[in-house]
Parts: sequence; C-alpha cells; structure tokens
Amino acid sequence: MGVCYICNNGEKNTALFPKEMFLGLRDVFPYVFCSSCRSLSIETIPTNLDEIYSKYPGLKHPQYKKSFIRNFVRRYMLTHTNFIAKTIAERLNGFNDLRLKALYNLNLTEKSKILDVGTGSGFFVYELHELGFKNTIGIEPALHADITFENGAQIFKKTLFDIDDKFDFITFHHTFEHLENPSQILQKVASLLKDDGICLISLPNIECWAFRFFKEHWSGIHPPYHLFLPSKKGMEILAKASGFKIVDMRFEQPVESLLRSFCYSLDFASHDEFGTRSLLKDQPLGRRKIPLFTEQELTFWKEKAKRLKKDKLTDHIVFYLQKSNHK
Repeated sequence: MGVCYICNNGEKNTALFPKEMFLGLRDVFPYVFCSSCRSLSIETIPTNLDEIYSKYPGLKHPQYKKSFIRNFVRRYMLTHTNFIAKTIAERLNGFNDLRLKALYNLNLTEKSKILDVGTGSGFFVYELHELGFKNTIGIEPALHADITFENGAQIFKKTLFDIDDKFDFITFHHTFEHLENPSQILQKVASLLKDDGICLISLPNIECWAFRFFKEHWSGIHPPYHLFLPSKKGMEILAKASGFKIVDMRFEQPVESLLRSFCYSLDFASHDEFGTRSLLKDQPLGRRKIPLFTEQELTFWKEKAKRLKKDKLTDHIVFYLQKSNHK
C-alpha cells in the first residue's frame, strides 16, 4: 500500500482504483486513501503524464459577451459586502461563476494585485479586467507563448517559480491538486503574498457526500490529473508547514458534478456521446436536456445539491489561507 502524499502515513491506508473518465481512456490509476489525515493521493505519478495531458482539449481563448449590466452586477458583488452583494453571490452557482464568487467579501478593490495560477485559457483574468481589476495576471506553463488580450489582460507562459512580484491575492482554481510538491508550492506562495494577502485554493472536497457514495466513480478524483486531494486536516498540515493558517472555508455544489459522477458510475465518460460534457457543452444546466436523466431525476439532483451545500458536504471547497504571523 502506498504512502499519503500529504502526511506521509503508510499504515492502514485504503486502495482505490478509479478509471480515467474525463477523456474516456478508462485506464486504471491506483490511489491511496489515508487512514490518518483522510486525504487522497495517487499511488504513483505516471511517467507519461505529459503525454496524457497532451490529449486534453486545447486551451481556448475566452469568448466573452460584453454586457454593461452583467459587468456592473459582478463588480458590485466583488466590491461590496451588503445584503445586495450577498444575494448576488448566492445566485452565482455555475462552475465558471464560482471563480468570481470565491472573491466575494474579501475587501477586493480595483487596485488589488491578483495572480491566477494555472489560468488555462485566461478567461478568469480576462473577465476581471473587464470588471475593472487591471492589476490581475495569469500564469499557465502549457501556453505556447505569452498572450495579451484586446482588453489589456495578460497571461504568461510561466510557472509559479518564475514569479517574484508581491500580490494581494493568489488564486488556484482547481489547479493546486494538479501540482507536485504542494508544500514547496505553498512556501513559494508565502514569499509572493503581501503580509495581509490571501491565497485561495478551490478544489474537489474529499470529505463530500459524493465521494462516500460513488467512491472510485466520484468525478472529483479525476485520475491521473489530480495528484492529491487534501482533507481539512490535510490542508491544515500543508498550511502549517508553509507558515499559513486556514482563515475560512466555503462550500459549493454544482449540480453538474453530481450528474458527472452518476454517469461515471454507469461507465459514461465525460466526452462520450451521452457524457455530461458532450451534452451540456459548457452551457448551464436547464438550457439543454440530458437524455440519460428524466425531469424527475434532474429535480432530485438539484434538490440534493441544495441539501449538500446546507450541510457542507459539497463536491467543491475553497480554502482561504493567510500567513500565520498576520493579525
């Protein structure tokens, strides 16, 4: 049995054997569920991981529909903490909206310096520039070259270790769990954050209901791309070792995540003909119907998502880290 990637425990761990179901390769990759910190780790990082990543859908430049009202509403949410801003935040539940929503109630100003790590196509950076937050950049080592968009947003072909500036916020939106050496990553983050800065890490929640129910079919495992999924205890271990403390946690439950796990349990991969990504095509649930689910079943999963969020047993969690010496 393998060793936990987070706490190095090698005693009484449990083995799981999930299949690659994002692309539908269906190769099996063993994972280790830690008996001590309750985190999940891949047993062995594949030597051909770069080759597997090369089959990922290409990075697409952001397609953004400019709307004065849309921009005003989102900018208001990010720069206010009143009832209206809170209501706006609560209504943003689409997966792409969760990146903006994670910045709610953090005293963000248009002068705030933000670094988005693993920015992909740069959509998040692009959108923040559209909303007036011009001191935002993204880094993505998989880019062919640096990109400057027409609105001035910039994303760079760099890793975190190529950066030496100081930032108010550093964000990892479902990218932290893809990286090797998480302790080294957080130590570097600590050197880049201002004394009162905050690091946001959103990732699949290993303590969710769906993992308990679907087990190796849970879509959050995402083998072999996710190298580890820390529990709260696991994140506390990583944070403490890097001079951080967890100052907040937020929980999100997109319905699509539950549907994806259900499809995986039936051996329908994401990009199969009846897979959730093929059928939804990144459109919000409700604008497209999924043949695998009746209206009653969709209603069931929507209500389930609401209950899970209330009980904090959601598929997604956001950890907010701040330097331990900050008061």
